[in-house]
Amino acid sequence: NQHWTPPSYHIIQIGSKTLRNRIVKTAAGSRYWSQDGYVTERVKALFDQISSGGAAMVVVDTMSFMPWSDAKFTMGGVFDDKYIPGLLELTELIHSNKCVAIAQLHHAGPADFTDPVGPSELTSEEMPLLDPPPRALTIDEIEKMKVYYFAAVERLVKAGFDGVEIHAAHGYFMASFISRV
Repeated sequence: NQHWTPPSYHIIQIGSKTLRNRIVKTAAGSRYWSQDGYVTERVKALFDQISSGGAAMVVVDTMSFMPWSDAKFTMGGVFDDKYIPGLLELTELIHSNKCVAIAQLHHAGPADFTDPVGPSELTSEEMPLLDPPPRALTIDEIEKMKVYYFAAVERLVKAGFDGVEIHAAHGYFMASFISRV
């Protein structure tokens, strides 16, 4: 009756968190959030299924650090304390399945449907989308966005998330600050 112990390369340590295996659900917009950004039963069911199904870590998808006016699809809100109770329920559910919960902060930036913005104005050749070309943010707007980002991270910590992923790919907001254009 020897108890098998997995080799150390099967165990992944990230800071103080230990992942039980190498299965990670990466961020992808589920579009299951309420129209105004609240956690829904469908969001909870999705992440319960994934975290109880064997994933060691889940990245909760497309959470907005700023209010939006007319989203084409739904995403989680993190720009106000009113979202914390629902997010706390979600992280408690994920944790009950012995799974690490990461939140992804997202802003479409130059690819936003309603107010495409970036660190500089881009032409349609530089940002070839059907939407209007992004306008340049002012320094004051960038400073305001930083405040929203930091406040959202603090809310995510209060809501029990183990970490935060900043979406900086696909030409979205943060990627626009590191792009050559």
